[in-house]
Amino acid sequence: MRQAFALPTLAISAVFALSACGGDDLTGPTAQTGASRASESADPVSIDVAVRTTGEGLDADGYTLGVDGKFYEVGIQELRTIDGLAAGSHTLWLAGVADNCEVSGPAILRFDIASGGAAQADFSVECRD
Repeated sequence: MRQAFALPTLAISAVFALSACGGDDLTGPTAQTGASRASESADPVSIDVAVRTTGEGLDADGYTLGVDGKFYEVGIQELRTIDGLAAGSHTLWLAGVADNCEVSGPAILRFDIASGGAAQADFSVECRD
């Protein structure tokens, strides 16, 4: 008779032991260190960039837009979205401006974008003939 009770007791003990090792318990090491789970990933972010050029002798070949070391061609009058970026800090700049043109305001912008967020940047370029 002793063996009849030993098997169910062993099975119940195993279930309790296994349930204590996993699950969605947020009091374990993951919650204490603030680390995210491998199945959770940050949503990508985007930057909407507006380029407006005014004046005479416009820069016919457009400009180069730099984002975190990657480069994109952008027209002199263009609205462009750079998406698929990771959440965090980003540096954006406008280059390739003709000698007779000047960026009004900063030509380098920095953003901190939270997961799933977006930022907006405006570059104004004035050209003189």
